[in-house]
Amino acid sequence: MTLHTLNKHDKDLVQLCVSALAPEDSLLLLEDGVYAALGGTDSRLDTAILPAGLKLYALAEDLAARGISEKIPDVFIRITYRDFVSLSLTCNKVVNWN
Repeated sequence: MTLHTLNKHDKDLVQLCVSALAPEDSLLLLEDGVYAALGGTDSRLDTAILPAGLKLYALAEDLAARGISEKIPDVFIRITYRDFVSLSLTCNKVVNWN
């Protein structure tokens, strides 16, 4: 299982990241990458086309800092930095998309 972290809100980067996701992977949105959870445009994640079984996370502190905590779908599990560290230790590999 691979943990993919996305920390930028960029159309091409989001598309590259999505193309590399596998069903057993996890995706964590952090920093400006949390904007990708809002849906709707090419630079945002369309959860309908993501692999089944993919686990979706968003860093709660970054959502709050950008005022979008209540605007992202419930499919994203909100986690803390401590949870992020734990998650990264449970994965075989971490890939950072930035």
